[in-house]
Amino acid sequence: NTDRENGFEGVIELCIKETQKVIREYFDFSFITVVSGVHDTYANICEAYDECLAALEHKIFYKDWAIIKYSDANIQHENIYYYYPVEKERQLVNYIKSGDFENAENVLNEIYAVNFGNENMNVEFARCLIFNIASTVMKTINELSCRADDRISPNVLESILKCRNIYDMRELLNDMMKNVCKCISPQINENMQQKIIRFIEENYSDSQLAVSVIAEHMGLTSKYLSSVFREKTGIKLLDYIMQYRISK
Repeated sequence: NTDRENGFEGVIELCIKETQKVIREYFDFSFITVVSGVHDTYANICEAYDECLAALEHKIFYKDWAIIKYSDANIQHENIYYYYPVEKERQLVNYIKSGDFENAENVLNEIYAVNFGNENMNVEFARCLIFNIASTVMKTINELSCRADDRISPNVLESILKCRNIYDMRELLNDMMKNVCKCISPQINENMQQKIIRFIEENYSDSQLAVSVIAEHMGLTSKYLSSVFREKTGIKLLDYIMQYRISK
């Protein structure tokens, strides 16, 4: 009955945690544990093994030292989709290209929260989502690299694909984005001021000219564009546009 099965599972979980405690103390490696359902006879060992393999497929959702129970992992997935709309991909690309790591990280965290906060996330779709995010990040970084030796090597791709779970992959992608944003942000800031001024000089007579229009033209966000311009010039971008129009 259910009470009996819960009792067995409780004993098994206690044994696993004690084993993990010993491993943590004396050995330098980590692992996750999968637990089959409770069966009455030795004849069911093969079935229990199959259940463990099925539960192990869900390891991508778990961190090291996790305990994955077949009863929890064996979910009939109703929501066979994942959340990665074009606008979120575009935001991620724009933030990386503008050297804005903080907002790039926020977009990535939002994508992870929406998808992996859902217990009905399908394993195969999770792998597809991770591959798509990694492809976006790597493609963007390669587009920013002007030299061949700056581009992402196959070894990096192999490292991403070898990540044990979604958390390790997020950490790796964050590190990649942080490094590239740190490198390109000073370069972008130096050139951006002149590009903005040139665009204003060429389009000041357009009544639709606004910060958002300039930001869209440069593939950046209005907030980031304004902050960089003010940092470099000491004046708000909108004020500069108005002053230039008045001077003309």
